[in-house]
Amino acid sequence: MKNLLKISLFAFLAIGLFSCEEENDELTGNGKAGGLLEKVTSSVSYAKEDLSLVMNSQFSAYQGTKQIKSVSIYNQYTGKINVGTPTEAMAKSNNVLMRTVDFALNNQYETINFNYKYENLAAGIVFNGAPMSTTSDAALKIGDFWTLSYVANFVDGSTSHLNVPTTKITVSCGSNLAATYNLVVSITAGNGAGTNYTMPGEVVTFMSGTRYKASSIGPYNSRGLIAAGAQISGVGLVFDDLCAKESFGSIQLWKDADWSAPVDTGVTAGNAQYLGPYYNPVYQTAAQIATSKVDPVTGVITIHYNIWFAAGVRSYKNVYTPQ
Repeated sequence: MKNLLKISLFAFLAIGLFSCEEENDELTGNGKAGGLLEKVTSSVSYAKEDLSLVMNSQFSAYQGTKQIKSVSIYNQYTGKINVGTPTEAMAKSNNVLMRTVDFALNNQYETINFNYKYENLAAGIVFNGAPMSTTSDAALKIGDFWTLSYVANFVDGSTSHLNVPTTKITVSCGSNLAATYNLVVSITAGNGAGTNYTMPGEVVTFMSGTRYKASSIGPYNSRGLIAAGAQISGVGLVFDDLCAKESFGSIQLWKDADWSAPVDTGVTAGNAQYLGPYYNPVYQTAAQIATSKVDPVTGVITIHYNIWFAAGVRSYKNVYTPQ
């Protein structure tokens, strides 16, 4: 009797597990049902000021008894409004149909790739009461984003409702500062205050990520400019374009974590970079960082910083104007 009870109990559990698997199979769209969108690109970055940037997303689907004829891709923008005021908030745009992608229905498992640019993301979007420009991204704020949502249209005329995956396209820092500039270096405080140096042919070179290296620090360079005593081989101001704010605080000097002066300069180790082969620390205060920027219209770079000397600290202002 006990054996019969055990066999009956195991049989009941097996039937229950099998039934649950079948029910789950229908709900998710996997297996025989098909029609489930999956492997959708979850995130993409749009580099501001790069209107020619080509972005790519993809999604896949299993074509079972429930076959997808096409996928409608909808687009909505979310961003800050009333920035810097007591009523600052996040707001959403209208939700527009960006495009419809057809499935070939040739294979049981289909993967679709599609490309788009800024103008495609901006088309038809009305944000904060105004149409989004398709030719300029100047109004975008770093951190704002578009959301692409994917709706499957089936051969039988129905559409997906439970499974609507999304792709988040975030507005990020667009940085392209590598170029040749006309540089004017001014001593704004300390010994020599009021002195200006004109230094044409200043080359700013891209290093990696957000980091760049110029070809001089203050008036010190290796190009034969200024006085003979200012010629230092390999010298170059290293800085990051951080886009910390929309217009201010975007430029910050790189800090050499291994830097340590052999004498007491008053600058904490690891918070400066070298001036050439010497131990003179090159560094910024919080106030100098806050006024170091890139003008998004003219491309002019302004950097404020200090150089420590035994005779006293000098403050500098570098203004790089694209040639």
